[in-house]
Amino acid sequence: MSVFWDEGRAALEGFCRESRKPSKGKASPFNYFIAPFPDQLLRVAVGMAFKRAQLKYVYSILRGKDLETEKFSDERREQQFELLKDSQQRVLNLQYWHDFMNCIRQAGFRSDKMISSQNIYCFPTRSI
Repeated sequence: MSVFWDEGRAALEGFCRESRKPSKGKASPFNYFIAPFPDQLLRVAVGMAFKRAQLKYVYSILRGKDLETEKFSDERREQQFELLKDSQQRVLNLQYWHDFMNCIRQAGFRSDKMISSQNIYCFPTRSI
C-alpha cells in the first residue's frame, strides 16, 4: 500500500490512532469496545473488496495478480486498488463505525471486558 497508495495507509493508521483517544467536540472512532489496529481494518476492507479475508493474498492482489490466471498486470493493479479504495472508504466511514458500535451495545455488550478477543469485531462482511 505504501508504494502505490500511501494516503490509504495513512488513513488506516490515523483512524486507528484516533480510536484510542476520546475527542472533544467532533465525531471520532473512539469507543469503549475496540481500538483496532491497521491490519485488522485492512483485513475487513480486503475481505469486502475481494472476498478474501486472509492477508496472505493482499500482497499479490495489490501487485496486480489475477488469482485465477496467476498473471500480473499494471491495469489489474489499478483496478484492484480502486476496489480497495472504495471498500476502505466504507470501512473508515464514521457513521458506519458508530452504527456498528451501536449494534454491539444492542447485542448486550457493555465493555471490552465482556469480549475475549478483539478479532471477533473485525471480520469482513458484504453488508457494509
